[in-house]
Amino acid sequence: MSRKPGSLKLKDPSSVEPMGVDWTTWLAELSATETITLSTWSVSGADAILTLSSPSIVTGSLKTQVKLNANTVGLTYTVTNHITTSGGSQDDRSFFVLVEQR
Repeated sequence: MSRKPGSLKLKDPSSVEPMGVDWTTWLAELSATETITLSTWSVSGADAILTLSSPSIVTGSLKTQVKLNANTVGLTYTVTNHITTSGGSQDDRSFFVLVEQR
């Protein structure tokens, strides 16, 4: 599921689900043929419990995703994706994850 930069996603503490960033519009502004060649993820928050797994570049190298695992109820985490493109450009997008029992 792609997230808009700066958006808030609610997550149950026991769920493991993919979340990601849709870079399509930004890449098209650079070039009609620009794609993602490298994607890295980081997470920050009040604790180090939220972990990232299975990072991938998907949908024709225009979107990125990662699975989010185990975390603390009531805390909000910032998840950041850093990419490098086929043309050598680099950029970051972040979204927020609030852990709530659902």
